[in-house]
Amino acid sequence: MTIGNTTVDEAKGLICELCRLFYDQGWVGGTGGGISMKALAQDGSERIVMAPSGVQKERMEPRDMFVLDNQGNVLHTPEARPAPYRPPKLSECQPLFTAVCGSSQLWLPAQQRSKLSL
Repeated sequence: MTIGNTTVDEAKGLICELCRLFYDQGWVGGTGGGISMKALAQDGSERIVMAPSGVQKERMEPRDMFVLDNQGNVLHTPEARPAPYRPPKLSECQPLFTAVCGSSQLWLPAQQRSKLSL
């Protein structure tokens, strides 16, 4: 897999893997930060896969991801998981991530709140 040919399903899995690694390294704490990634839909159009807000990043699963078009319109909202999980919420970073992903060649924007800065 190359980053420029990543499918939506691959991007969902990669975001989960990266968030677990960031958490394990101590780079993010639980719900802090946000991440999104450009991906290709089955028809070849670009999509933005975005992690939800307010969830434990190390516990995310591919089914928890939002999928947007390059204009920031939500094409897929994840289903709510049973308690104690909160209903999925789109990241407040959505406008920033949409602007970066939709207008550049950058494929993996992230914003983090490091545990070191607390």
